[in-house]
Amino acid sequence: MLKHKHLRHLAYFVEIVRAGSIRNAALKAKLSAAVMSEALSNLETHMKVTLIKRSTRSMQPTAAGLRVFEYASAMVSAAEAALEAGKDAASITSGQLRISIASELTYTNLPTIIRSFENAFSGTQVLVSTAADAGDRRQAEVELKIVADYRGHGDDPKDVIASLPLELVCAPHLLAGHSSIRLHEIISRIGLIGSATFANRWDFIYATPVRPGQSEPLTMRFDSKLNVEGMAAAHRMALEGLGAALLLSSLVSKEIEDGRLVRVSSDYNFGFLDVSVVMRDDHPSRLAKAFKEHLFSHHLQ
Repeated sequence: MLKHKHLRHLAYFVEIVRAGSIRNAALKAKLSAAVMSEALSNLETHMKVTLIKRSTRSMQPTAAGLRVFEYASAMVSAAEAALEAGKDAASITSGQLRISIASELTYTNLPTIIRSFENAFSGTQVLVSTAADAGDRRQAEVELKIVADYRGHGDDPKDVIASLPLELVCAPHLLAGHSSIRLHEIISRIGLIGSATFANRWDFIYATPVRPGQSEPLTMRFDSKLNVEGMAAAHRMALEGLGAALLLSSLVSKEIEDGRLVRVSSDYNFGFLDVSVVMRDDHPSRLAKAFKEHLFSHHLQ
């Protein structure tokens, strides 16, 4: 059975034959002569054959040694070529890169950032899937994931490339007559549109006061009036007046300006969408690293 030590001994044997002596081979490999000599002896013991004739003046491979050298040197050359091929592949900044993104990030400028990356790296194509495709067998090919997590309060977590503010909004008529009611009661009366986004955590609402000291931070749990698949559906339901939805500020800013949606409360902030990058490999391809650097150099909003 082939073992790792056999490959190492064969590589040392090749160096000995090429160098013409154990001493010269040891110097080239930056090893001791004793290590080289022991490797040769172990190899001959394993094969039960003499590979090199030793004398005080020279070392010459036997007929068996020449035969083994033929195969072993081809093995070493193939291994060296494999290492160089790996280095070349790591330096490639063109070709296809498969990434996965949280579906909510399609409402940010991330698509524009992806397009600018393709323009900056000629011959590059970014293949995008969303978190909803998690069961797809192609997910195993995804090199880089851009994930999102809901954070209601607290310090900014590490390794986050962007913290996108969220708004709790609803149709204007749902707030009629509720201005003097406590926030918890307002949301209970309006009804919350729950979503599968962020691992079913949308039934928790975190509220921190806009002006510190105005009031205490709140953590509120609700049974959702409606449950939908993602932010797009929650957005549509909110526009139709079916409840309050927690949505990206960038998604609803124009509708708040137009009066089609209103903030449930102007006295509280309702958390953030924290965005981070997860690499599949400990030693990612140059293309994946280039995309990550491009993402960090652009402002996600």
